[in-house]
Amino acid sequence: MLYKRGQYWHYEFSHKGKRHRASTSQTSKTKAADVERRERDRVALGITHQQATSLAKAAQSWWHHRGQYLKSAQTVAYRLETLKTCIDFADDIEALTTGRIADAMANRRGQMTHNKRLPTPSTVNRDIIDTLRPIHRHAKKVLGARCQEIDWGEVRLKEPRERVREFTQVEVTAIFNGLPAHYHDLVRFLARYGVRLREAFFPLSYLDRDEGRIFLRERKGGVPHTLPLLDEDRRLLAMRATRAEAAGLDCVWYYEGRNGLMPIRPSSFQSAMRKAYARAGIEGARPAHDWRHHAATQFTRLTGNLKATQRLLGHENIATTARYAHASEIDVLEGLKLRSNDTKSPTKQKKARII
Repeated sequence: MLYKRGQYWHYEFSHKGKRHRASTSQTSKTKAADVERRERDRVALGITHQQATSLAKAAQSWWHHRGQYLKSAQTVAYRLETLKTCIDFADDIEALTTGRIADAMANRRGQMTHNKRLPTPSTVNRDIIDTLRPIHRHAKKVLGARCQEIDWGEVRLKEPRERVREFTQVEVTAIFNGLPAHYHDLVRFLARYGVRLREAFFPLSYLDRDEGRIFLRERKGGVPHTLPLLDEDRRLLAMRATRAEAAGLDCVWYYEGRNGLMPIRPSSFQSAMRKAYARAGIEGARPAHDWRHHAATQFTRLTGNLKATQRLLGHENIATTARYAHASEIDVLEGLKLRSNDTKSPTKQKKARII
């Protein structure tokens, strides 16, 4: 028997004199009937809820077979802990519905991040949907659980399109004027090579001073992502590396302190950049990642080679790189000027064809 209580349908039936009743967590009677049918089958087969595949069991199995081997395993492990605070891992994964996932999304949206801020839609999607979906698929395909169909698109939050920032020369000058001088070389490095902030703070062993190359990280498949350096930057970083070694530091970014060289920390750099942006009157700019956008956009414009930009940034998929191929109004104006210079009058064009 199905009956509605509040917004959800509930089932109730008897088997061998024992009554079974619970919420289906469904607002649709048709879907609720499917839940009731699965529950009747479970009871008839003598499968208890303890024997059923809990979300915890499915997550553990997925982690054992796949999760722990992902390159992003550490991040995924952190997201699993976050997911546990938003949904009950003791629940049977077969009872997982679109509605329950929507509730988990709502729970995550109300939690503060480590920055004491509410999470963005992108963060909520990653922490709940992108973490839970592969576990749900694993339970269905590998563990044989009779999972319900989930409308992932319905519960996914709309994410604002990430903007691609390119600083103007006026903005760059204003930023440098408001930034302590010992950060300037680091900003120039970010603006030229477009590395991520954590990649910019590479250990000295990653720098090949003779060949002028930096090892940044291993990409998928164990392929190394290396960065070739212009000769002027090779000399600069080699000099900085030599001084860093003598001072017992393991990074090329430092400043002259009262007691010798002091290392620049990523957090102090980010703080200084925010202040420099404020002094320059620039709003909404990110301390480091917008310099990656700046470098990629300018590199693409100057070279016209999207594959080279992909190689520079270390992207696996060129579709990710393609967003830096956007055209600005200046690009359009320059194109119109070139077109204007090449355009001939109808008379001249006609003569040209005759000749």
